[in-house]
Amino acid sequence: MAHSGVKGVVKDFDTRNGIANAIIHVKNITRAAKNFRRSDDIDHDITSVHDGDYWRLLTPGEYEIIAVADGYEPMAKLVEVTDNGHDTAPVVNFELRKIEEEENINPEPMMTNKDYPSNSDYLEPLVDEDTLQNLYPMY
Repeated sequence: MAHSGVKGVVKDFDTRNGIANAIIHVKNITRAAKNFRRSDDIDHDITSVHDGDYWRLLTPGEYEIIAVADGYEPMAKLVEVTDNGHDTAPVVNFELRKIEEEENINPEPMMTNKDYPSNSDYLEPLVDEDTLQNLYPMY
């Protein structure tokens, strides 16, 4: 079976610098029938090198390529790999956005026991004793 692959670069969206050690995960989604696509995770992730470059060997088919890096939102792209002979592999580049940490400038104060209503407010029974006996004879 012929082999080809995909190549690309994983970069920071804002700085455009390469992201080292980004995980590249591949899912085979090749059409198996007219109305059916595979959805097989390929259990062989690779990582980008120091400048964000990666290269992944794949057989011809349709794939979902997912880039994941610490502190960044993951991104997925679709690609079709063909038996391209000596042509170059398809290029799948990623520009990952940093995960925005929510800044809570004025956080809500935590409730303390004195903030809760008194238990005496809830002591009124919801069901009387006779009703309980009828519903649960063993009560």
